[in-house]
Amino acid sequence: MASRAGIPNKRTQDVQEKLARIGCDPIMGMAEIALNRLPCGVCRGELKTRYKLPDGEHTKACKTSNSAECVCDGVSFRVCQSCYGSGWEACSPELRGKMYAEIANYVLPKRKAIEHTGAEDGPIGIQLMVEFKG
Repeated sequence: MASRAGIPNKRTQDVQEKLARIGCDPIMGMAEIALNRLPCGVCRGELKTRYKLPDGEHTKACKTSNSAECVCDGVSFRVCQSCYGSGWEACSPELRGKMYAEIANYVLPKRKAIEHTGAEDGPIGIQLMVEFKG
């Protein structure tokens, strides 16, 4: 039994339900990448990331070298090395262009190549006539 056009099959419905359940909108995601508005996935908007200090070093806030009284656990914060403190991922121009092209498939019809030929599939004959009047 053939399915009707426009009705998603069971597998497609399952994928759509899973994406809806986790709040994932692929079209919106592509649009965010195209517009270079992809939130940083490393710091998640905190603009800073944690990093491990070299052995034996502590943060200034820790104020101790005694490991029993240590409050920093040898971990400090620095500007996010992925977004450089902006909160946005840097998307390459190539990736942004791909996303624009992909989104265009949903809103614009595909253009088809049109082959132009002359008589009997030969070359197109061009004739230029110049008339001088004087």
